[in-house]
Amino acid sequence: MIHGLDDTLITPSGGERTAELVPGAKLLLIPDMGHDRPRELWPEIIDAVQAHTA
Repeated sequence: MIHGLDDTLITPSGGERTAELVPGAKLLLIPDMGHDRPRELWPEIIDAVQAHTA
């Protein structure tokens, strides 16, 4: 679960709860990210996805 700490559509607590309910889920909370995926954060997001799927 990747969730932005600045998300105003779905608060970080929603991401935390989702991660709690999904078996084996890991939660990555990203500062300075809302409900979008800004290009400057892509490297961090890509690294997290690659680490999870490796």
